[in-house]
Amino acid sequence: MDFTDDVAALKNALGQLGARGRLQPDGDQMLEAITQSAKTLQQRKAERPVILALTVAGGQPHSVEPTNVLNTLRLSGAALNVVFVTGADLGMVMGDGPKQSGGRLEQAGTGAAIPAAVIRIADALQRQYLLTYTLSDGVKLSDRITVATSRKGITLTSPSRIADK
Repeated sequence: MDFTDDVAALKNALGQLGARGRLQPDGDQMLEAITQSAKTLQQRKAERPVILALTVAGGQPHSVEPTNVLNTLRLSGAALNVVFVTGADLGMVMGDGPKQSGGRLEQAGTGAAIPAAVIRIADALQRQYLLTYTLSDGVKLSDRITVATSRKGITLTSPSRIADK
């Protein structure tokens, strides 16, 4: 669904998700969806782009190159959040993408635990702040970034790679 801050509408949309049936896991399907979502968010110039992927199966890609998907995700500036059922084969994109993009990776023990994992992601998104920075003169620009704190009780989530601006 398109962006909305209406929590009831989001819960209703999540409640309409059903089992996909007994299809053979297709790793390309999820990677193509993440790629298209990232491109769409970039075209829309989304102010706070977020992608949420839910998976119970995963699967290895056959024709989609995972590094291309991660690069598209990085260029879009979108944060990839993944909710997966224990035992799902996440692969490179859904396994590393959340860390690289500043998203979250939430494990749900069973399919019934998926709504609680999605709510944890929604809660984290509601409590985020925007951090801006300026490089000092003479500092070499890199696509890598590390954000840390020594304060107790604070959890930081940030991308490990940043988009070209």
